[in-house]
Amino acid sequence: MRRNIRQRRATKQRAAKQRARTRRGPTPPRAAREEQEAIDDLFGGPLDDLDDHQASSDSSAGYLRPPAGRPSTTRQAVELLDRICGLAGVHGSNDDTLRRMIGAVLTDAPPAVVEKANEMVSARMIADVARLWESGWQPRDLLPVAGRLDRRAGSLAAALSVEQLRRSGRLGSAPGAWREQFDDAADQAQAAGVATVGDWSALDRLLATGIRPESAWSTIARLVVRMEGLPPLVPTLPPPSAWTSSSQSRSRPTPPGAPRPEVTSIGNRDRVLSKIRALLAKAESTEHAAEAEAFTAKAQDLMTRHAIDEALLLDATDNPVAVTSRRVHIDNPYPLEKTRLLTAVGRANRTRVIWMEDLAMATMVGTPVDVDQVDLLFVSLLIQATRAMTEAGATRPGSFDRSPRFRRSFLTSYAVRIGERLTEADRDATASYGSALVPVLRRQEEAVDVEFERLFPSVYQTGVNRTYDRRGWDAGRQAAERAVLVAGRLAS
Repeated sequence: MRRNIRQRRATKQRAAKQRARTRRGPTPPRAAREEQEAIDDLFGGPLDDLDDHQASSDSSAGYLRPPAGRPSTTRQAVELLDRICGLAGVHGSNDDTLRRMIGAVLTDAPPAVVEKANEMVSARMIADVARLWESGWQPRDLLPVAGRLDRRAGSLAAALSVEQLRRSGRLGSAPGAWREQFDDAADQAQAAGVATVGDWSALDRLLATGIRPESAWSTIARLVVRMEGLPPLVPTLPPPSAWTSSSQSRSRPTPPGAPRPEVTSIGNRDRVLSKIRALLAKAESTEHAAEAEAFTAKAQDLMTRHAIDEALLLDATDNPVAVTSRRVHIDNPYPLEKTRLLTAVGRANRTRVIWMEDLAMATMVGTPVDVDQVDLLFVSLLIQATRAMTEAGATRPGSFDRSPRFRRSFLTSYAVRIGERLTEADRDATASYGSALVPVLRRQEEAVDVEFERLFPSVYQTGVNRTYDRRGWDAGRQAAERAVLVAGRLAS
């Protein structure tokens, strides 16, 4: 009898435990318990606060989950942008593959999500451009870097530069050097059909040029990835945050505490530079190599004398030596060999040059007059070298005289010999001024070295081991050797 009572009691207890377990559901694993705790925090309370009906209705899942709703349009747009930019980061070097993969992603995206992503990426790129301006970049730096991605990316970067300035409201306080760059960017954007029109957006402007959506998104994503991966640069002009109404007339930064020396009138400097440009234009246009080199030598002579005149006038005023810097972008092919030519021209004109290979740009540091003149002469000599190299490589159709090894050898030899000839022309011009010029040039050289060390305190030199082609080397040296260095001051 007692045993029957104990059995019935045990049966009731087991049934009660089973009913309790059914209401509570099975014990979730540890990961599920942690997720449930997060859900409780998010939705405002533990399971015990729910009534028995809610608990039993979800007991089949083992534990409660939040209501499953579709992500918002903004959230989907963020995920779409992350996915497209992620593809650009991996496949950016293969445009065909990137366009195909982006096309597949866009097929599954609702139109509202794509439109929201367009709005968000336009704002993101405007913010990227503003950050770059504050990090030492300028339009003349960004546009060539973007253009190496593809032509549309360069035009889009130009439009972004103008649009960012318009939205910032700083156009009225932009210095002259910045305004010139923005004007050039506006012209480039206008020519490409992506200029600012009404409510500007990157996707809409690219689509207006007639390209397909996947191509437009490919350009946008590659540009975003590139801009957001660019390192800071040494500032050579005041950033937009430092613009004031008085900065509109300043085209170059002045050393702290140093007044801008007005040693020659702007009109006189422009006249001299116009003469130099005219000589270099004649050198570029003539078909005779010797005549081209003669015009180049005359230009170098005038440049040297003009720079010395300014240095002597500056020395008489006891003002600090003004030193400026300027970046030069070196395009493919053979960027290292072209940089050697720039270095040779700079050395002959008391200007120091540093090469930043990862960004394919060089920075010149020197007095404003010397930097202007090095820039002019480098461009002219590069045109002449390219023409001479093409002529030298066309002597025998199909020969390796047009091979990369021949052309690298040609340009390297050309740079070495041009540097020697320009240095000789500079030495001859300075000798006519006598020993009084020595301390003046030494003072100028010291000022350039101080500024260079301030801008680039961690510079190192690397050697490049190359095997040169003898015929290319000889052809390059002969092209430079044909120069006829003409002495004598040109009328100014």
